[in-house]
Amino acid sequence: MRVNEPVTQKEIDYPDDRCLVSRTDLKGKIVFVNDDFIAVAGYSRDEMMGRPHNIVRHPDMPPSVFRDMWDTIKQGLPWEGIVKNRAKSGDHYWVRANVTPVVENGAVVEYISVRTKPSRADIDAAAALYKAINSNTAGRLTVREGQVVDLSLMGRAQRLSRSVLNRTIAGFAVVLALMVAQFGMVLSEAGPNTGNLVLISALLLAATALVSAMAAFGVAAGMRGPMAEVEGHLDRFALRDFSQVVTPSPIKEFTRITLLLNAVRAHLTFARQEQQELQLIARRQREEALRGMATAVESESNAAVEKVAEHSQAMRANAEAMAEGARVVSQNASTVAAAANQSQASAHTVAAAGEELTSSIREIRAQVRRTADVTRSAVDRGSETGAILDSMTAEVGQISDIAELIQAIASKTNLLALNASIEAARAGDAGKGFAVVAEEVKALANQTAASTKRITDQLQSVTAVTERAVTAVNDIVTTVREIDTVANAIAEAMESQAEATHEISRGVSEASTAAEDVARQIQIVSDEAGTTEARSQDLIRASADVAAAVTHLKGAVVQAIRTSTEETNRRQYERFTVSAPVKVHDGHQTRDGELIDISAGGALLKPLPSLAVGTRVSISAPRSSMAWDGKVVALGPEGVHIAFHHTHDIDVDQLRRAGLHVVT
Repeated sequence: MRVNEPVTQKEIDYPDDRCLVSRTDLKGKIVFVNDDFIAVAGYSRDEMMGRPHNIVRHPDMPPSVFRDMWDTIKQGLPWEGIVKNRAKSGDHYWVRANVTPVVENGAVVEYISVRTKPSRADIDAAAALYKAINSNTAGRLTVREGQVVDLSLMGRAQRLSRSVLNRTIAGFAVVLALMVAQFGMVLSEAGPNTGNLVLISALLLAATALVSAMAAFGVAAGMRGPMAEVEGHLDRFALRDFSQVVTPSPIKEFTRITLLLNAVRAHLTFARQEQQELQLIARRQREEALRGMATAVESESNAAVEKVAEHSQAMRANAEAMAEGARVVSQNASTVAAAANQSQASAHTVAAAGEELTSSIREIRAQVRRTADVTRSAVDRGSETGAILDSMTAEVGQISDIAELIQAIASKTNLLALNASIEAARAGDAGKGFAVVAEEVKALANQTAASTKRITDQLQSVTAVTERAVTAVNDIVTTVREIDTVANAIAEAMESQAEATHEISRGVSEASTAAEDVARQIQIVSDEAGTTEARSQDLIRASADVAAAVTHLKGAVVQAIRTSTEETNRRQYERFTVSAPVKVHDGHQTRDGELIDISAGGALLKPLPSLAVGTRVSISAPRSSMAWDGKVVALGPEGVHIAFHHTHDIDVDQLRRAGLHVVT
């Protein structure tokens, strides 16, 4: 036999209305238990399911009692007795156990056990008997079919006397014996007097009938009580009242009936307990399924809201970036527009300068042409001078005049070259070539002045040095020819520079027109950038509105789910709107918080960033000893949702006494 230890000999008391129900297979392994059994035995459902039923057997129970139980139920008969069971803690509890086999198609398929709380008298009697049996001091007392049986002769006689049939037979036997004895006495006394014999026989028959009637009445009277008890039990069964224990009848003829009634009671009680347990399990499963569905919907809605919020935030960020880009474009457009305007003004200035430069070039070109004419005339005269050396003296004066003219032309050429240099400097890069030409012209003018001075010197000594005069004239002719060549080159350069300056003027004009177009386009871009920025702001506001609307929709959906059925309703208690400071302790630190509302099952606090879902907290009112323990079950924009570990009785007066301001 299995011995479960340790034991404490501490009795577990439990309510009278507890009904401990279980079902086992043919090997005694548990296949069903109800919550009452689990609560009293101290085991979990998982610890009991599939385990042998003798895990609750107490070492103080005699093995003969369980042997009697198995012998009885294997015959297909119910067994009922007082049993001491061991709890998981080692403590014990007493039960009135009814073990009934379940028979299908004539074969036992499983066993059901229904246990109720016995009376203290039954417990004391059973404890004394089991102690005596274990110590071998019980004598002839034993247990049969769960009942205490005395195997002594006196006990057997008492059991026989409890039978109505036995008592009836004994009564008839006594009456018959008395009648036979009396009839013998009458016959011996009557002798030959047959008339008296007939009379006596009639009297004996009447007496026999009377005794028989009295015996029958006694039998009926003896059966009336047990039958009334059976009828009472059946009436209670009809009213679904199975709380009354069916005590085995001391009358033998009714013992089996009461045992069968107990079996019926056990079946009905088990069926009701099993139905209640299955309904409870089904309800729990339904609640878990509904709550799981509600949690899934809430989780999906939270995920959807978070996704929408994420997209809204991204859309807001993109809109802000677009608005910032539009602002930058607008600023850059303004800068470009200003630069375009400045470029346009500069273009106008350059165009005006180009016109002035063109006019100066025309003037220089005219001067160069005149210089070319003069040089050609000088060449002609030089040639004539060679031919008329004899008249050179006469022509010295003319040569002096020519020299002075050349000097004047050189001065003007030098001045024109200076003006050309100035204009070339104003033209910048475009006038570099012209500046070089101007420098050459200036150099030639200086050379012309030097030559003129030499001519003057030679004229002064022409009289003395005629031969040298011819050479000087030839040099003059050569120099003048060079001047003519340079003048022609200058004229050509002036033509090229005039064309370049004209092209510059035309390019500047086109640049001015393009600058005006750029300014107009930039203004359009600036206007569009302003419009884009305004639309971006509208988009930002729209994304915020969408996020707020989706959050509101999520709250409405979650509230609808939470309050749609009783199983998913998390707001089964009246909520009180309050506005009061509280202390919130999370096991590590205490922080100040503000209570928004409270009910018997939970509370709502204003958002506290340091709290996370699953955090265990304790909320206390600063001006009272009231405190509520719970954990964070949800976080939202409205605040921190707290579910209390236990429900609390909360009313307005209580909250106000705690110093909490209740908003009505």
